[in-house]
Amino acid sequence: DYIGSGKNMTFGRFMDFCNEIGAYTVITCGVEDATDWRQNPETFTNFLEYLAGPASSTYGAKRAEEGYTESLLEGSRGLVFEFGNEVWGASAHDAQIGQNYAEYGQWCREMATLMRASEFYNEDKIYLTYSGRDPHPDVHNSGGLHSSLLTGDAGEVDWLAVAGYMGGNLNYSPEIDPGESELDYYRNGISYMLHNIEGLRMTMEQILEASSDFKPTYMYEANMTNSSYYGRLGQAMVQTDYYASAVETGSAIPTIFHLTGGQWKMVVPSQDYKKLPLYYTTKYYNKLCKGNALRTELETSRPGIETVGCHAYADGENFGVLLISRDFENDWTVQVDLPDELELLAPETVKMYTITGDGFSAKDARVDSTVITLSDSLLVTVPKHSMVVFGFKGSGAGVED
Repeated sequence: DYIGSGKNMTFGRFMDFCNEIGAYTVITCGVEDATDWRQNPETFTNFLEYLAGPASSTYGAKRAEEGYTESLLEGSRGLVFEFGNEVWGASAHDAQIGQNYAEYGQWCREMATLMRASEFYNEDKIYLTYSGRDPHPDVHNSGGLHSSLLTGDAGEVDWLAVAGYMGGNLNYSPEIDPGESELDYYRNGISYMLHNIEGLRMTMEQILEASSDFKPTYMYEANMTNSSYYGRLGQAMVQTDYYASAVETGSAIPTIFHLTGGQWKMVVPSQDYKKLPLYYTTKYYNKLCKGNALRTELETSRPGIETVGCHAYADGENFGVLLISRDFENDWTVQVDLPDELELLAPETVKMYTITGDGFSAKDARVDSTVITLSDSLLVTVPKHSMVVFGFKGSGAGVED
C-alpha cells in the first residue's frame, strides 16, 4: 500500500525527505495478522530490494516509478526499522502476536535473519529494533516482558525500542502523587524522569542477562502527556533534560514526538507554524550537543536534591555544555569545572544561549545570546525553568571508546 507511483505518501518519499534534511529514517512494519508483513516473510526482503535494489529489479522498479532511481540507503544517515510499535498492546494495538512476547521475540529474530541474508542489507546503515515497553522501574518490564522478549537473542536484532512518555501529570500517572498545581506537575515530572533513568539502567542489566549482548535502547515516542499543559516552557525543559539523560544511559538517538500533532506538537500549524518552547530547546540541542556524550558530575549545596541537569559533549575539537534547570522556583549559579588537560581554543569568542520565558506556563520561549570569554571555573547562571547551552573548541582532552 505504501510503494509505487500515484500515492500521497510512500516509504520512498518519506526516506528521501529524511535524507534531504540529514535525519535518521524510522519505519515501523505492521504486525496485525492480516498484513503482508505477517502473511509473507518475503515482504521483508522485498522491502530491502525496494529501498536499495537496482531500478531493474522487481521492487527497485517500484521505487524508480516514484522518481528515485538510486538506492535510498546510500544517502541515508541510518534506517531504524521497528518490528511493530507498542506490540505489547496486542489486539488493542492491532498486534495479536503481542499476547505472547516470547513468540513475538522469536518472530523478530527470524525476520531479522531473513533481512540480514539479503544482498541489499547494509549493517552499517540499518538498525533492526524490537518493540518494548516503558522503562519505569516500579512496573519494570511489565512483569518480565523484556526478559521474555530477549531470551534466545544471539545478536539478530540490534536495538530495543522503549516508550519515552513521562508522567508528572495531575491525572495521567496513577503511580505518582497527582499534586495540586502545575508546579507539582513539573516537580513530579523531574522525579519521574530520574525514576525512568534508573529503569533504563535496569533494562540494560536485563538485556545483558537475557541475551549476553549490549543493545542500545531507543525511545519510539517521547513527551510529557497532558493536553492541558502542551507546548509550555516547563514541559520543554523537563523533556529535553530527559532526552539528554537517556542518551547518557544507553539510548541510541533522542527522538521527539511530535512535530505538528495533538498535545505533543512543537509547532502550531493553525498559527502559521508558531514555534513552541520545545522546538527551540530541540534546535539548540541539535546545534551544539554532538558527538560523544561525556560523563559529568554535579556537586551541589543541596545534597540529594537535583537542582540542575548537567550534560557535556565532545566531537573532535568541538565541545558542548548543556545546563537545564530542575528547579522551577530558584535560579542557580553553576561553576563549570573543565578537565585540567583541556586547552581552550579561541575562548573569547564563545556564544552562550539561554532559552527562557516569562514563567513555566509560557508558550513563548525567548532565546537570549551573549558572547563570553570561557575559562575554567566559569560561573554560569541557570535561571529557573530555563536552559543554558554553549559550544566551544578545545584540544588535548581526547575521548577514548
